[in-house]
Amino acid sequence: MSEVVKFKSKDKLIEEEVMKASLSIPEGIKRERFIRLELGTELPTDRLLISNILIEKKFRLREIYKDLDYYEGELNRTNKILKSGMVTSESGIKSYESYKKQLEGLLAAYGKELDTHGLLLVYLVELIDKYFSNDEIIQLLGGEYTQANRIKEFYDKSESGTKCLCESYIIHHIEYRWRKGRCKDFIDCPRYEMPLFYCLSDYIWKCIKEDPKARMEMDRVTEELFSECMINLVCDENGNVIETEKVVQELTAKELIKNYRGKFINDLKKINVFDDSKKYKIKRVVDGIYDVLDNEKNVVGRIYK
Repeated sequence: MSEVVKFKSKDKLIEEEVMKASLSIPEGIKRERFIRLELGTELPTDRLLISNILIEKKFRLREIYKDLDYYEGELNRTNKILKSGMVTSESGIKSYESYKKQLEGLLAAYGKELDTHGLLLVYLVELIDKYFSNDEIIQLLGGEYTQANRIKEFYDKSESGTKCLCESYIIHHIEYRWRKGRCKDFIDCPRYEMPLFYCLSDYIWKCIKEDPKARMEMDRVTEELFSECMINLVCDENGNVIETEKVVQELTAKELIKNYRGKFINDLKKINVFDDSKKYKIKRVVDGIYDVLDNEKNVVGRIYK
């Protein structure tokens, strides 16, 4: 009798190949055990494998970010030399352009490797949550218990914005050394000091940006939270800022009539006496187009510049 051949789906094949490439472990029992873990098989003895993979990736990410700091600096220096006109000979210019091309290729390769590690971390954080205790997770990530307890309080209240505790710890900077930090209110360390945070968060943001629906939802949430302090920038071809404008502004009737037009402005002009103490809130939609908002942030009119 002929043996029945079971074909794997395309998604399954891709998943296994990604794991094989990203884990950098030999073919055989280790890889198969990890795949079975991902499928949900209870294998408590594989805790050592999971922790070793995380530690191995953390050290590799540190190396990558240190290299990136150097090569990005080299690329900036090379661009400045080429733009400055310091090198005038044809051979010298070709030499710098060749070096620039090599640097760009190297940085692109590092970017692809970081994407692979980011995808792996998405799998790992769920497995670590499943197989490790809270104290063990903190030790694996190299975090401080005081900071971890603060993060866990928000996680327990479902206010951390993440779906598992390990991810919460990474995204909310458990790796950062607050006692040694140069600033108290924001993260100011180089990327290699917080490799898991930068790799995982950059990968998540990249996925969001590449998904139109996710991008729109993230833009909406960001705008709701920070619209009052957001600023639109206009830059020239060299990246220099030539114009700034607040996304949300509060203006008097006289300021609106002077600088804007539209039906709302025409109606405003019909008022005989203007109260300069009254402010109208406007929100930038696109270049030259603005919505007029009431106190509940509902759109009550549209004006143009």
